Amino acid sequence: MPRSNIKTFRKGGLPIKVTIKEVAKHAGVSISTVSLAINKKERVSEELRQRVVKAIDELNYRPNGLARSLKSKKSKVIGLIIPDIVNPFFPLMVRGVGDTAKRFGYNIILCNTDGEVKEEATFLRLFEEKCVDGIIFTCAGRIKKSLSLLNELSIPKVILDRRLDDLSIPTVTVDNTKGAYMATCHLIGKGKQRILFISGPDQLQSSLDRLNGYQQALTENRLAVHPELITYGDFSFEGGQKALKDVIANKISFDAVFGANDMMTLGAMMVLSEFGLDIPGGIEVVGYDDILLASLFKPALTTVRQPAYEMGCEAVKMILRAIHSKKTWIPSKVFEPQLITRESSPGN
Repeated sequence: MPRSNIKTFRKGGLPIKVTIKEVAKHAGVSISTVSLAINKKERVSEELRQRVVKAIDELNYRPNGLARSLKSKKSKVIGLIIPDIVNPFFPLMVRGVGDTAKRFGYNIILCNTDGEVKEEATFLRLFEEKCVDGIIFTCAGRIKKSLSLLNELSIPKVILDRRLDDLSIPTVTVDNTKGAYMATCHLIGKGKQRILFISGPDQLQSSLDRLNGYQQALTENRLAVHPELITYGDFSFEGGQKALKDVIANKISFDAVFGANDMMTLGAMMVLSEFGLDIPGGIEVVGYDDILLASLFKPALTTVRQPAYEMGCEAVKMILRAIHSKKTWIPSKVFEPQLITRESSPGN
């Protein structure tokens, strides 16, 4: 039967919205069967799925894109989860994802967890319901719990800005150990011997890698690793302020500050200014990320650049390879960090 072009209209010329109940009746199936067919559940036979597709087409139940996605079993949508939209690092990465997805004819559903693992589960279920073709995921913290949620889904996925020991899921990262090593060696080269390190959350591998790079640089330059010079924050501006205030309150001496991300580092710089400590004359400071604020802050922040935009672009290319390739294994990508010297710790 050819597709019907008959539409029903309300008084005034507006089309009447067709309900799922009408689709089920037209297809001769139950409402639950229509729902299962739309969500591509394997419990629906191909014969029933095609009847639902035909009914959707004939009744114009949804825009034609839905019927096309049912036929092709591709939604042309990628789900993206990030932990903190307020942190300027992530919007730049999101832009890379969005620009690249658009170039390849895909749309993005963006979800922000605010660092809540329970929100990750909610959004992953949402992506399954929306039949996304792939998921790009930056977890909030507890990577093992996040992985268990991901592994329940038979949807192609890529982990962005988080390193995994599990090689079954491809990742897009920067070499965080090398970046922290470069930053610490830079400060040591300036004659600094008591470098305060403000680490990120210790459940994140990126935080652990940056801590490892800091410690490695100290050890290789025959400087002691002092536990009191390692403190922790939550990657927020306020977290950096609190970490620095605690160190000062405990009368711990230091001649430089290295923050595991720019937001914490800028918070620490604010506290240094409040206490009358000159930057860079008294204390030199280095951050990590190279967000826009790093160059606008006074003094401008020396930092380790992560290519956030390029990382987002690569994540999309990788997820598309996973979607369209018959290969079960996609290689991960590790970007190189770059030290950008500015006023807070000028180059040698």
